[in-house]
Amino acid sequence: MYLFYILGDYYSSDSIISPFLIWNYGSERIFFLNLGYFTSLIACFILIFCIEKYNVFFYKKYFYSIIISIFILLFSIIFFIDIRLTQQLIYGFWYTFLIFFINFQIKFFKKLMYRGLFFFVAIALLVIGYGLTTDLFNILFGLESLMIGNILQLISLLMLSYFFFTLTDFSEFGWKEKIEALFLINKAGICFIIKF
Repeated sequence: MYLFYILGDYYSSDSIISPFLIWNYGSERIFFLNLGYFTSLIACFILIFCIEKYNVFFYKKYFYSIIISIFILLFSIIFFIDIRLTQQLIYGFWYTFLIFFINFQIKFFKKLMYRGLFFFVAIALLVIGYGLTTDLFNILFGLESLMIGNILQLISLLMLSYFFFTLTDFSEFGWKEKIEALFLINKAGICFIIKF
């Protein structure tokens, strides 16, 4: 996703061309940004699907995965109709992902305790950095906003990588609820304690 964003922001022309490839209007920058949007849709779908294998976040399993797959389908249709209209759909997708992410963090923080603060700081840096790279901030503050936003996102990704590499497997988080009985046995095979 970031590779396409970098290609779109730094190495592509923003001039609207008519006709552009298979569309009536478009530019190289819009094309690369759309490839970045599509990559983020696919990556978020895979992430949500893997998380929903172990947890139910709404009333139905894979609820958010189904919604994200609908966004992917709509994006694919709109992408071929008019390449400039896809950004409005992406806003709806990010709101949906944000709702999922808040639900996920509530469950996640209950399990993590103090490590959740480190995770929260990394996510906050990622959101602030992404916000600084949007077109609105680029128009208001110029190239400095884009550079600071990219640096914050890189720092955040390093923090998140460290966090997830040191994290236990998601399937082990609910181990207390999955225990049916606990047996304490000595080397001779004699059982001392049985707890149900």
